[in-house]
Amino acid sequence: MATELILDLSIIFILVGLLLLLSNYFKWPTIPFYILAGIVAGLFIETDHILELAYWGIAFLVFVFGVSIDFSKIKTVIWESEITVGLQLLVLGPISLFIGVLLGLDIVNAFYFAVAVVLSSTIIGFELKDYEKRESFVHGRLSQTIHFFDDLLAILIVLILSAEVFTAVQVGQNLLAGVLLVVTGFLIYRYLFKYMERITGGSGELLLMGSITILIIFLGASEFLGISIVVGAFAAGIAVRTDIPKSMEMINGIESIKDFFIVLFFTMLGALLSMPNTETLILTAGLLVLAGLLKPVVNTGFLVAEGYDTRTSTLTSISTDQISEFTLIIAIEGFLLGLIAPELFDAIILAAAILMIYSTYTHKYDEYIYRNIMKKIFKKPETTKTDELSNVDPGIEGHVILVGHGRLGKKVLDSCVKIGCPTVVIENDPAVRKELEEKTDNYIISDAVQPYTWEKARYREAKLIISTAADIEVTDKIMSLDTDADKIVRCREIEKSRKLLKRGALYVIIPNILSQDKVILEIQEILKEKNQG
Repeated sequence: MATELILDLSIIFILVGLLLLLSNYFKWPTIPFYILAGIVAGLFIETDHILELAYWGIAFLVFVFGVSIDFSKIKTVIWESEITVGLQLLVLGPISLFIGVLLGLDIVNAFYFAVAVVLSSTIIGFELKDYEKRESFVHGRLSQTIHFFDDLLAILIVLILSAEVFTAVQVGQNLLAGVLLVVTGFLIYRYLFKYMERITGGSGELLLMGSITILIIFLGASEFLGISIVVGAFAAGIAVRTDIPKSMEMINGIESIKDFFIVLFFTMLGALLSMPNTETLILTAGLLVLAGLLKPVVNTGFLVAEGYDTRTSTLTSISTDQISEFTLIIAIEGFLLGLIAPELFDAIILAAAILMIYSTYTHKYDEYIYRNIMKKIFKKPETTKTDELSNVDPGIEGHVILVGHGRLGKKVLDSCVKIGCPTVVIENDPAVRKELEEKTDNYIISDAVQPYTWEKARYREAKLIISTAADIEVTDKIMSLDTDADKIVRCREIEKSRKLLKRGALYVIIPNILSQDKVILEIQEILKEKNQG
């Protein structure tokens, strides 16, 4: 078995390596090439081995997603995400079930069909180059929290469907075991993990080994309790804290292992593909329309109704336009137990592969989708959440508007306070609201691209606008504002910075050329000049 496993992995990574050379040369997304490598590898690897590798690959990626969850940050949007997932289940669930029956499925297979539509994947986010940046935005927090609740729902379904005998007692035992593992994971996260940090002396290597040990223990507990190892992997991920001092080395270690299993997951997804018949193609088309098109539109509508602006709602909902890795686990288990029709199983695999590729492009062109599609569907601007999370003196004038409260933004705000410049801070991350409350009386937690954000900041009455965000959308928005205020923006490229100066920017921050200390000194001089004027 070990020899066969090594041979299988060798085939996979040789193919992946060759195809990634093409991906890198043409600057194309990697996911289609992983799947293509899997299609070729599937010709040489036995189906049982493919299912086993896919199962373990998904389990570890679920663990990584659990590790990435920072409860202190997502709690700011947890209620809205819970409502969105609940509405998604109540609206899309019955619609998908009904369409599944219309397509000729019996009630059990129609249920599997509906599960495939409702649940969304966390894995696509891991493959995005700007994943960490997205996490710090409102839409990033919402996406992560929606996926968290999707995963909890998926675990519930896995526990119910994995019962050896479908009786109330067996299902109840599975649910109890699953709840026990998840609660134990949360208790370790809340109370015990910080003691492990003290015992290890903050050593990154020891923390990494401790995290892997927690994973192994939870996987063993899952096997002992007779439930899916994916449940144990998720609970183990929750148990690991990343908000402790000196955790970066541990995180980097987990990231490296994650990259291995991401490749394994997508190649195994490709390896599971088979030549579809007519029934499979019809079911696949249904899944593509419902999960890839209807679900993001419906979720955007839910979030807009909850008070979020259309852009934030759109960027959040685009992260749900695919089929979850949990759905694949559910489908694989159902297939092995003989509960799911082969045609539906093939349709779920095919739709998952197509939507994983599709999702990489919708993420890439999310701004285009927002401006040209969603903005026209949802025309009424929503400002409820901005008003709830913000505080601005309605009569403020002659002030500085500061965009961003990262490392540079904090130093700029400190300089404004020291010099005595009234300041309105615009920040997209709701997790920093408490910190802003302690530093300034005027702050806005909202998307800096939205017109209402600038109206609330009273940009026409401002004397200076400073952006510490290198986001091109934010920079373009600032440069388009019709105001007498001088504008300081940030840019990573020298050529683009020249164009910004020609468009009227007073100063362009180029982080690769000037140190933060030098930038702060320059901004302080400008602030003093403005304050005296």
